[in-house]
Amino acid sequence: MTKFKIILLSGCVLLMVIIYFMFLHPYSITGSKNYDNAKNIHAGITKDSMIKIMGKPDKIIKDNFSIYQADSGSVYYYDLGFASADGINVIVDSTNHVKMVIRE
Repeated sequence: MTKFKIILLSGCVLLMVIIYFMFLHPYSITGSKNYDNAKNIHAGITKDSMIKIMGKPDKIIKDNFSIYQADSGSVYYYDLGFASADGINVIVDSTNHVKMVIRE
């Protein structure tokens, strides 16, 4: 094989690996579903309804979020998959209602 063919073949393999991780890997498929499901979440729905729509969160953070609300609450984090800058944060207040959805 010539040097050009080896470089071309290596480039094709690298491109296929990137496409796999961006679109076909189960982690990316879950991230895509999280993004689509987050469109159905809005302020005021109950935490149980939100979890039925979104599924199990990747992370739950319990703290006082004075930037977003006056009282204590929790942030439910959903990852968006490979190469995403950030995920989806659903802020639930102490009354177990969604206060805010942050989609980045």
